[in-house]
Amino acid sequence: GVHCGLAQISPKEAIQYIKDPALRMGWDGDTFRVFEVVEQVRDDLDVVYIRVKAPWPVADRDFVQFRWHVDAAKIREAGVDVPEEWRGGKGELLVLTSTPHDARPVVPRVV
Repeated sequence: GVHCGLAQISPKEAIQYIKDPALRMGWDGDTFRVFEVVEQVRDDLDVVYIRVKAPWPVADRDFVQFRWHVDAAKIREAGVDVPEEWRGGKGELLVLTSTPHDARPVVPRVV
């Protein structure tokens, strides 16, 4: 797993800067061609489409993913082991997994 500590902002604020497409494109827009929420399933679960720029002659990469935002205490309650520093609800997790979605079919010439 990846662990990142940011002294200037809270974990919830960091997650918002990663999750919110407008905020994300504001600081990481050189990385993405597209970053959008395709479907809001619940407050803590959505489906996103991300298209990442690739240098020529490599094709862009794209992903359709479920994103689940949960605090470490809840995921531990579900029986998932978390790192020691996240125990006691001291962490935020953003869990992503690939998924197909009718709103974002396969794009030709994009991997």
